[in-house]
Amino acid sequence: MLMVVDVTGSMSSYTSQVIQWISEEGNQQNLKSMVCFNDGDGKQTEVKQIGNTGGIYGEAYQDPIQISELIQTTMNRGSGGDLAENVCEAILKAIALFREYDDVVLIADSWAPARDITLAAQIKKPVKIIVCGDYAPHEDYVEIAYKTGGSLHLTNEDITDFSMLKSGKQITIRGKNYILQNGRIVAYLK
Repeated sequence: MLMVVDVTGSMSSYTSQVIQWISEEGNQQNLKSMVCFNDGDGKQTEVKQIGNTGGIYGEAYQDPIQISELIQTTMNRGSGGDLAENVCEAILKAIALFREYDDVVLIADSWAPARDITLAAQIKKPVKIIVCGDYAPHEDYVEIAYKTGGSLHLTNEDITDFSMLKSGKQITIRGKNYILQNGRIVAYLK
């Protein structure tokens, strides 16, 4: 599997859990490569361009220590700052770096929007998204899962079927409703 991990400041409380998960023997057999991304290596928000934010680093898996160092190095190069993340850019770069893997897993926080959601249509492999946090996922993660034919994985819930969105119906995740409107997933209030 190819794992793409958000290591921005908002994910700091989950980073040790990612490392612990990787350290478990059974998981090491599945992980082939990892790509981590930060907020753009210290770029100021106003100069960040969609698809060219940067701060994305990847390596083929060797051992948990090497992956831990990749995570730490990527975190140290970032500077936090803005809320929106370069999620789609990171996924696209990960797929370009490691084309041979069909299993793409994204680990991201539930509430941060993707600054580059317009790039989601360019992702041609299903993305399984592990959503960290107790909140309902931001609609951008629902959109990435929907548009790529992927899935969402929360603490006690897996969403693998988004077909009701195609027929104009809503989907409810952690008490939040989502609908497809003009080609975009939006939060829907009853």
